[in-house]
Amino acid sequence: MRAPYNFIVEPLKGKRYDNTKKVEGIDLVTSTSEENHFAANRYAKVIATPIYYNGNIQKGEWFCHDRYCFVKPVEKHESYLVKNHKEEPLVGTMKYLNDYLLKQKVNKGDKIIFQPESEYEFVVDGEKLYRMYDHQITVVL
Repeated sequence: MRAPYNFIVEPLKGKRYDNTKKVEGIDLVTSTSEENHFAANRYAKVIATPIYYNGNIQKGEWFCHDRYCFVKPVEKHESYLVKNHKEEPLVGTMKYLNDYLLKQKVNKGDKIIFQPESEYEFVVDGEKLYRMYDHQITVVL
């Protein structure tokens, strides 16, 4: 079955929310709020692409859609300045790129600088990544 304009997806792990954590063998609910974006399951497997779709996303594949990209934060470096973060602020390395960034000669692994307040945290395969729009990347180092 295929829809004319929409993707058909299935949440990974069969759960709409990822709001439990195992502690000593017991599942604890970490959030009961539907608005909490950290608890929402944002991962799905593509079951079918739309009938009228001619893009790069294929069944079962991971891809950055539209103007989105994913950046891996960089651990903070020793400095004379005091930094109250675990990661270097506004710096990361490119992890998943979209077509626009590839055309701009940005490559996976490139160290970049991005705009403040642009990062939206995801955990993908156990790795912390920031999802942001491609225009929020300001410099390729």
